Amino acid sequence: MEPEKVQKPSILYVDDVDTNLVLFEASFSSHFDITLANSAKEALEILEKKVFSVIISDQSMPEMSGTELLEITKTKYPDMMRFILTAYTDYDTVVETINKGEVYGFFNKPFDVKAVRSSLLKAIEVYELRISNKRMVSELEKLNQLLLNIDKSKTRYLNNITNEIRSPINKIMSAIHMLKDRIDSNDLNELLFYLDTSVSRLESFSFAANQLARLNDETSDPVKFNDVSVVELVELCMIENKDAIDKFEPDINISEVSDIHVKGEFDLLMTCLTTLLMSSLKHIETRGSLKIISGIEEAVPFIEILDQGVAYAGRQLENTIRFFDDSKNSNDFTPGIELILAKQVMESHKGRIKMIVRDDNSVSTKMIFPSEVS
Repeated sequence: MEPEKVQKPSILYVDDVDTNLVLFEASFSSHFDITLANSAKEALEILEKKVFSVIISDQSMPEMSGTELLEITKTKYPDMMRFILTAYTDYDTVVETINKGEVYGFFNKPFDVKAVRSSLLKAIEVYELRISNKRMVSELEKLNQLLLNIDKSKTRYLNNITNEIRSPINKIMSAIHMLKDRIDSNDLNELLFYLDTSVSRLESFSFAANQLARLNDETSDPVKFNDVSVVELVELCMIENKDAIDKFEPDINISEVSDIHVKGEFDLLMTCLTTLLMSSLKHIETRGSLKIISGIEEAVPFIEILDQGVAYAGRQLENTIRFFDDSKNSNDFTPGIELILAKQVMESHKGRIKMIVRDDNSVSTKMIFPSEVS
């Protein structure tokens, strides 16, 4: 039996000069699957029929420049790695291409074959990790859907599975953090970023699945209803999630958090509040404002998060509101395992989560507790 042939990484090279096309193919065909195009128009036609890891375009071409071509491919094929090729050192062109086409790098003519090959290999590693990361996220979304339909008899098995997942995750995370301290290469740091993101997502899924298993397993320990200070809950939430919050550079106002107390399990309520806070942070402007309020309305305690209501995709906001509203059928929408867990946490505390769009288009997300107040 013949050994299975290893598929070469696919590269699309675009140049309006035929001799350059021939030279590029001769220089790199032994390492890569090379496809040639002598215009931006031909390149776009080829891209509709075949998937490429990398596209390299000459800058100076008739009808459409390399910058314009890469800007189009950035939108239509965002995972593909992009390089620009210039016949001279043109700083302005390079800057424009980086800004518009988000290129991975650029080469000058005549190119250094060894240096170009090295850069392409690194770019392909990043591309493959991007695709792997997307595949992992897709699998997690499928698992989210399964969790919506899981019955209580299966929660014990789910609990065992998530415990098995957490051990290798912890080892991988430790290795990633060690490598971060030792590696300065921007290329490897990008690889580590994608790996870190994927593992963090898997770790978050594992934790949420574990908590869901507990809340749905009648043999597990019941929720412990202790006295919980809302002020302490909000302040600790801000401290423990500082690094994640700082990435959004928000202006968070907690001056209206009242010193009320509710009954519940502190860690579970912290998980719920953290999930709702991180979700709301995705829906503010860059360096935008967000407010957290707590109080009592008609003897009912609540914690409210107010975001600016931006960046909701399609019917995402409407579907999320329906998901939290028990009076409406929301079984056709999967909001993600963290929001599923947040909803179950509040239900386990005999409370609920309510989302509404206010008159100023801001969005209110409320954790509403039972009326008994200590």
